[in-house]
Amino acid sequence: MMMTGAPIKRTQADAADVADLYNRCSDYFLLQDGAAPTLDDARELFSDVPPEKSAHNQAVLGWKGPGGLYAIAAILRDYPRDGTWYLGFMIVDAAQRGRG
Repeated sequence: MMMTGAPIKRTQADAADVADLYNRCSDYFLLQDGAAPTLDDARELFSDVPPEKSAHNQAVLGWKGPGGLYAIAAILRDYPRDGTWYLGFMIVDAAQRGRG
């Protein structure tokens, strides 16, 4: 089933949902980090920004369907310069990839 819908801003309180998504995308983390993702990895999504920025400059957006969170994106405002929006991270549940 193709998922649709507008993204919703996510907060640190959603870290458990993000961790669940990360576990379903463990192939990425094993390739990138050589280890399975953890709850701390999910929490870090909300605060991992360049030193000259703060977490307040970042929006974490999530897409949720009947099976839970199926995609997440971290977007940093005014980086690397004012007026630029930077997609720092995005991941989509493997079961939802390639659906258009």
